[in-house]
Amino acid sequence: MPLNLPNFLTFLRLCTAPFIAMLLVGDSSQRQLIHAIVLFAIAGALDKLDGVVARRWNQTTEFGAIFDPIVDKIWIHTINISLLSLNAIPLWVVAILLARDFAVAELRGGAYGQVSTRSAHWLGKFKLRAQVIYSLCCMLNLTVLSYPPFLHDVLHVLTVTALGMSLFFSLASLVHYARLYGRRLTPIRHNL
Repeated sequence: MPLNLPNFLTFLRLCTAPFIAMLLVGDSSQRQLIHAIVLFAIAGALDKLDGVVARRWNQTTEFGAIFDPIVDKIWIHTINISLLSLNAIPLWVVAILLARDFAVAELRGGAYGQVSTRSAHWLGKFKLRAQVIYSLCCMLNLTVLSYPPFLHDVLHVLTVTALGMSLFFSLASLVHYARLYGRRLTPIRHNL
């Protein structure tokens, strides 16, 4: 791994995933849940920071362009599966989001060497942002902190909106990658 600051920040974000998961599925105390939410927010900030640092200090690398989206997927799916174990996210949502990422990985992997760029498309970036907001809302829904009633309504609307946007951008980006990489895949010919 080429060790520069952006790649280190990405690696640090990856390291937060098991700790967030342990906090979520541990004894599920409110204190642990709050710690999970804070660590999740810090990791989300690291995701933004690594890109800013890479561009501003001209430290973008091909390794970073490949490593960052992989970490994104491992990180968000680890959190979502943890939330699934707490019944905070429906199984069908996790299944759709995982299936989309497996399909895109298969498309991109099959086109490896035939495509000049492997950087993420804006649809994929919006998909991740919507998923992060949705996962954060699901964590906040687990808390039993005494919110005023209108904040419960706002959180519910935000959760549903973030879910809708996650699904929309997941499917839209899947269609985009299928069009982009599907045309460039070389068919395999079998000699019988």
